[in-house]
Amino acid sequence: MLGFSPLASVPLADSGLVENFELNADNITSGAPIVEAIALAQDYAFAPADIVTGGPVVGSPVVAQNNVLAADGVAAGDPTIAQPTLAIVHALISAEITAGTPTVGGSTITANHVLFGAEITAGTPTVGPARFKWQVEPVGPEAWSEQTVGAETWTNQGSTAPAWAEQTVSAETWTDKGSTSPAWTEQEAA
Repeated sequence: MLGFSPLASVPLADSGLVENFELNADNITSGAPIVEAIALAQDYAFAPADIVTGGPVVGSPVVAQNNVLAADGVAAGDPTIAQPTLAIVHALISAEITAGTPTVGGSTITANHVLFGAEITAGTPTVGPARFKWQVEPVGPEAWSEQTVGAETWTNQGSTAPAWAEQTVSAETWTDKGSTSPAWTEQEAA
């Protein structure tokens, strides 16, 4: 305690008293201490002279703060969200996929093709030997005999135009045998 002496007469941290106590205690066992409630009232009246200090220096403080906030019910209106713009890029890399043998059911396809060709100009066709039934003539032994020719007599028949008669020819059917060179078989029409 400073007492009534002025502050400048004795340094604040030095009372000038040096006391040494040496305490040796043997085994002491005590129960739980009980401290009664203390009512303390102190009044100090200081009348210090003016104190002038330099600028204070404050180190970096370390603060650990925990706040527990318990809010009452909060009611808000309907939220309004502006239209978002979204750009997504997916890079999909699949592992190896092994599938069994596929089974495909039967299908029925009906296709109608209408083909219109532009004008086609072809060169002269090359046709190999052909045999037509109505041109077949049996070849037998050739027998020639000398004919006696009498006097030639010509008679005008009164017509200068030759008379031609149209003949009916039966239809023919040709069948492709599937070889790389065409092989044709002659068929008679019924």
